[in-house]
Order: sequence, then structure tokens, then C-alpha cells
Amino acid sequence: MPIISGGLLTPFIELQRRKRIFKNPYVTRESYLATIIHEFGHVYWSQHKLWWYSNKKENLVYLKQALEAIERNLSRKIHLRVPSHMNLSEAYAFCTEYCVAELVFPKHKLNLDKFYSRRIRELIKLESSKNLDQEDSVLDSHPAHDFAAVFGILLLRNSPKNWPKKLTTPEKLY
Repeated sequence: MPIISGGLLTPFIELQRRKRIFKNPYVTRESYLATIIHEFGHVYWSQHKLWWYSNKKENLVYLKQALEAIERNLSRKIHLRVPSHMNLSEAYAFCTEYCVAELVFPKHKLNLDKFYSRRIRELIKLESSKNLDQEDSVLDSHPAHDFAAVFGILLLRNSPKNWPKKLTTPEKLY
């Protein structure tokens, strides 16, 4: 069962300050509370079981269809669901935190916007200098906070009302 864990307010803020991140948006009481909401987003995402083959009925269909294809040389059109990339969990948590910040923690939202505005400019410079045939994109870095912010912000702008459904209903491949 997924759980939310983490430090208390004062140690959390002290640890964030020690990171010495320029204009770190996670050094206030609001940001601490928003982080709890962010972690809740991870737990909620986990309940959807999208990151592994968690649906036994669906898995058995795949297995039986594959066996039928091999043994009888039959192929039926089948919808394949490939478990989502773990970065989507971080995107879901980011969107959860950002939406709550917009509604309840306006200073934290402002700090997030300032921070990610700077961070995305840095990412553009980094990505521009990369040879993606030989190295990973800045969006593939771990932890996935950069990916989550970039795609989360785009998703929130394009689908402000139904982003949860979009992230928890993965596309099916044919």
C-alpha cells in the first residue's frame, strides 16, 4: 500500500535551504504544505496501477492472443496497453501540487513559476548543445522533476479541467 512519508516542517525547510538552489521555491511553510499535496498526487497515481502489468484479465488476453498467433498463425486486432513511464507519476504529482498552489498557496505558485521559468531557460540551453544520438535529453534526467514541470505545465494549459483523466487513461497502442 502506498504511503506518504517525509520530514516535519522545520527539518524540511532547513534541508531545502542547505541545497543552495538559487531561488528555491521549497523554503516556506506554503511550499511544505504543497509538497504534502504533491506526495498525495504520487499516492493517487499509484492507485491507478498504470506502471506495471497490473490487470490480470488484460494480461491473460495478451498471453492467449500471442499463443494463438504462434500456434494457429492467427492474428486478431488487439489493443495493447503498455505501462506508462514512471515520469508520468511525477507529472501527475506536479500537476496536483501546481493546481493546489494556484488555488490555495499563491505565493508558492509564484515561486514555482519564477523557478521553472529560470530552469526551463537553462534546459533550453542544455538541450540545444546536446547530440541526442549520443546522449539523453534533459527531459530524461532523473529525478524526473524537469520532465514533470515541462509536460505538467503544457498539460495544465491545454487541459486545465481534465488533466487527471488524460494522465490516468493511457493511450492504447494498435
